[in-house]
Amino acid sequence: MLLNTSVEVLNWTKAFDNFGTCGNFLERFPDYLKERGLSEEILGNAVAGKRQNLLISTKTTFRLGEGPNDVGSSRYHIVRACEASLRRLKTDYIDIYHMHGFDGLTPVEETLETLDTLVRSGRCATSPAPISLAGI
Repeated sequence: MLLNTSVEVLNWTKAFDNFGTCGNFLERFPDYLKERGLSEEILGNAVAGKRQNLLISTKTTFRLGEGPNDVGSSRYHIVRACEASLRRLKTDYIDIYHMHGFDGLTPVEETLETLDTLVRSGRCATSPAPISLAGI
């Protein structure tokens, strides 16, 4: 089912006009609406001009396309998925960026080093990692 994007943006924009009274944490995943990033695009449009008052979280790991690198926790996939989320959310950083699932084909060190790189580069404010390298 395709959504009327302009109606969705209008509805979400109205919701965010009153959002401060109930919180400021927004969690997204690019595929929640089964439209490959549409939920992030709607959120990005709806929060225009309000970004400084919000905490935005999104994630990756699950398949976001048909290509072999469109899934998983590899450096290649994480960096490209993060950059795509930043574009769709119309922001220069994500407050919390996390992995949505476990990828047994990618070394955990590669995943954690990539998340650390995103934090150090300023694209993500933080990235919770439930696994420490010391525990491996």
